[in-house]
Amino acid sequence: MCIKIECIFEFDSLPSILKSKHRKVASQDGCLWMTDDTLIIKPANIISKVDIWLTDISEPSNFSHFITEIVYYINGWWITRSIDLRHHHPVEYITIQNPPSNLPTYRFFLDIYIDKFGPFRNAYHAIGGIYLQIGNMKQILRQKLKNHFLYGFIPYAAASDEVLQPIIKDIQELERGYELEINNQRVWVTGGLGVITSDLPEGNEQAGVKNHNAYYGCRNCMIHHNNLHDISFDIAKYGRYHHKTTLQFAEVRNTQTQTERDFLTMEYGIQENPSVFDNVMRDRHFQCPHDAFHCIGGIVKEMLQATFEILTAVGEEEFLKTWRNFEFPSTWSRQQNPITHLGSYFFSDYLRLSMIMPFLINRAITNVTLLNKPFTEHLIKVYNITKNQVIDRLLNLWVSFSKMVYLVFHKEFSENCYNNLQQSLMQWAIQVAKIFPNITRLPNFHIQCHFIMHAKNFATLVNTAVPTKEMMHRLYKGIVPHSNKKDIELDFVHRDNCLQTLRFLLDGGTDERYNSIKQFDFNMLSKDYCIHLLLNLWYISPQMIDLEYEKDTNISQITCMDESYINMRVQGRYKKNDLRAAGLEGILNDNLFSELECAYQEELNCIKHIASRKVKYFKSISYSIIENNNQIDVNLRVGDIINVLEDISTDTINDGENEATTIVSYARIQAIFLHTKDQLEIPFLILDWFISLNTNDSKLDCSRYRLQRSADHTWRQIYVVKWVDHQPNVHFVHQCRKSVIKTPDLTKPAKAIILEKIPAYFEFDDLVLQKVCKTVGLVVRTKYELSYKAEKGTGAGTILEEEEDFEEFIREYHRLTISDKTLLITATVKQKEKAKRKKKSLEISDGNESVSEDDELELTAK
Repeated sequence: MCIKIECIFEFDSLPSILKSKHRKVASQDGCLWMTDDTLIIKPANIISKVDIWLTDISEPSNFSHFITEIVYYINGWWITRSIDLRHHHPVEYITIQNPPSNLPTYRFFLDIYIDKFGPFRNAYHAIGGIYLQIGNMKQILRQKLKNHFLYGFIPYAAASDEVLQPIIKDIQELERGYELEINNQRVWVTGGLGVITSDLPEGNEQAGVKNHNAYYGCRNCMIHHNNLHDISFDIAKYGRYHHKTTLQFAEVRNTQTQTERDFLTMEYGIQENPSVFDNVMRDRHFQCPHDAFHCIGGIVKEMLQATFEILTAVGEEEFLKTWRNFEFPSTWSRQQNPITHLGSYFFSDYLRLSMIMPFLINRAITNVTLLNKPFTEHLIKVYNITKNQVIDRLLNLWVSFSKMVYLVFHKEFSENCYNNLQQSLMQWAIQVAKIFPNITRLPNFHIQCHFIMHAKNFATLVNTAVPTKEMMHRLYKGIVPHSNKKDIELDFVHRDNCLQTLRFLLDGGTDERYNSIKQFDFNMLSKDYCIHLLLNLWYISPQMIDLEYEKDTNISQITCMDESYINMRVQGRYKKNDLRAAGLEGILNDNLFSELECAYQEELNCIKHIASRKVKYFKSISYSIIENNNQIDVNLRVGDIINVLEDISTDTINDGENEATTIVSYARIQAIFLHTKDQLEIPFLILDWFISLNTNDSKLDCSRYRLQRSADHTWRQIYVVKWVDHQPNVHFVHQCRKSVIKTPDLTKPAKAIILEKIPAYFEFDDLVLQKVCKTVGLVVRTKYELSYKAEKGTGAGTILEEEEDFEEFIREYHRLTISDKTLLITATVKQKEKAKRKKKSLEISDGNESVSEDDELELTAK
């Protein structure tokens, strides 16, 4: 157990600008100053108890110190605010009933999600869904759909307060606590409302604040609607606090006329009546955080629209061409045209497109003429830059935005993460205010100012985000076509009741209203393999189920010799054509067979001789991992990128043991195969490792890697599949390389080609052949010679005619490109034998270029 405490300053610790004579005198009487900074300590670190009076509450009988001000840092200055401008601690407004002393106590808090969705495509019929989740669950369990429970629906045009009254009574009963029998033991159960998650309009309603389009429509501060662009606004000094809003509601309630009530509600930015959730113990502003998923999704949509609007017609064509040829992750669903069909995107589609936008812009927008003239002139004026720097400014905006989004949805936060998020938010806000100023007038832009507060209150922003909860809407939308479409709310509830009943019965539950002897044992039904597959995703708790499968089934034969890895399945077995295209063979060669033996010894502790070299290749494999009563589902495909922790410990501490030091390493799955041993089929992976170049891209500011070469045996390639213990979530993007064809006349324009990746030798040879034929006419490969050298190098260069030469060429290529140098490839076309005495020369005109048979073609790779 840990304790979260707020830091307190004595007078000597105050910033110099705040050390006044008045505060020095007050410190002599016992005055201290509170800060907004918090620390996490262990109970063992507590030395003694100190009684401090916070002067915004009733004066206690005994105290040694008191606090009247809060010191905080904002906009580069240390300032203070009154002690009453703070969120009260729960102990100050929550009364806890003491449980019976002889009963163990179980406490939990509720996470309630309220949101409206339209079940029909072409008709507006909004239904409000109310979902319940246990907030004490681990994050990995809270992200599973099976742990989101339906409480009810708000019918179309119905008042939400009326529907929410029953849940309010249930929460009040939970606050008082009650006895319950769990596993034949009497326990005391208590809890309460923890957080209400929703989108912007619904969250304002449950906080008792006016709509976000009102003059004061932020539910966490009193910023005016016209000042939403102000990132320097003091959200602490002018924030909304539960105890102050309660007084405002009382003032509105005590007015005599409707005109007075309308004036006060407009001045305070609150509704005429408080939310129904005010009948339970909660902080209406603290426990109604803004949802990062809806906020960022809305901003991404505006960013994409603003970016597409500044493209010319040619720019749109170049962008779409790059977008169609982009190497998307294999797990992504197919996206529609982002320029013409952006309005049909889901929030998840917006966020996915925002991840790759920096790469798309870097590849597609290569010339300022692809941007419209007013936008170019605007950036030149705002930044005082040249026309050639306009694209870099646009690219920097998307790079900073992508980094900010990455930090927003980070699953683990440290103190440095909070600081990095704050800096990233400020950096992006300053840039977007200059490039797309209209975005700064949106409520979502201002909401980001509260992200740091929400992240510190709930550990991360993911804990209060709703992407998984939004998936519940999609499940119910899929039921609509199978209903009578008349009373769909009732149909939804019937379906959910049936599923919950099946859960209860399949988990071994019984109905006490009936004779237990005559009841059908539904638990035996789960032994049926088909029923298990049908209902697997609806189990409440992940358990390792001992299903009685037939011995000759495919699942029972596949194992990695570890009881924690279950339900292993492979799909898409390679045929002969697939093996030939992938460069694989059904019989392992000496190198791979040696690595297979090493994998058996080091990872499976198997020292027996392996006789068979025959393997079967597949396109994908899936399995589940049971660990600490948690289930992790893993799906791997050929071509996926996995990330693993690599131990690089080298230092030795005093007791002689090595201090653990790890880094994240990446590898690409080249192949998935099964090897049979002792009548067991064991899955293995063939990996191509990524080797860090220890440099970052100058424009995209992302790390650069290269793939492990075939001759490099520093790292093994074959590993048992259990080596991957989590679902991969990493994707690598090829760094585009430009190659240029030049004539000996360097004053003539050059032709450029794009290399999406480092090709194999035969691919490279075919590519060069195409460019030579396009320039000098149809020739065969034997009619020209290739050589290479540095662009500014001297001499004839190195011959490039065989695959062995190509491996050396690739090494030289990497060496030069890392230093941002150019590698020049020369194609020398051989002269034809003179069949006639008169020499014929062939000239092919291509624009301003003219190439004869005796010319040399130069291809530069940069």
